[in-house]
Amino acid sequence: MEMINTIHRRILTAFFTLPDGEGWLFAAGVLGSYTVLALAIGFYWDFLQVDVQKSGRKILRVMGSALVIPGLTEELTFRVILLPHPTETVSDVTLWSWGIVGVLLFVLYHPLEGFTFAKAQQKTMVNPVFLGLAGLLGCACTIAYWGTGSIWCPVAIHGVVVAVWRLFLGGDRELFGETLTADSQV
Repeated sequence: MEMINTIHRRILTAFFTLPDGEGWLFAAGVLGSYTVLALAIGFYWDFLQVDVQKSGRKILRVMGSALVIPGLTEELTFRVILLPHPTETVSDVTLWSWGIVGVLLFVLYHPLEGFTFAKAQQKTMVNPVFLGLAGLLGCACTIAYWGTGSIWCPVAIHGVVVAVWRLFLGGDRELFGETLTADSQV
């Protein structure tokens, strides 16, 4: 029962902690740092390629869906439920241990998803560059969560990263094998 109460408290606290301007600036800095590293790694290993989607309808669908799945669902699972909230009194060792576990589980989740629910995307989900970038994203979202205590900053970071990848950096080509039209799957 204690664990259920803790998870319930974490969820409520994370959802109702709204970042102030300083919190959003902190999240923007985290996103900027992630972006520099991810672009360098992604282009170096030819995982990222400029591939701009032009359909307004598709752009809106991808942006909206990226905020919910994977943004909200994965941040709720791998950050909010799993990690001690910044208001909880825990040692640095405990905090970092859970942070490392959370990022590792986040990375391992992707190949598992590729072998089960997203078999068509399995090649991407086991790609070492993709997994490395996912690990960096997990670190960025963890830092944003710890820095703000709000789910909204890591959700925004996660959603923006996925949407930009899919809409501008070849994510749909990587996931679905081709550039999709406006009426294709999102």
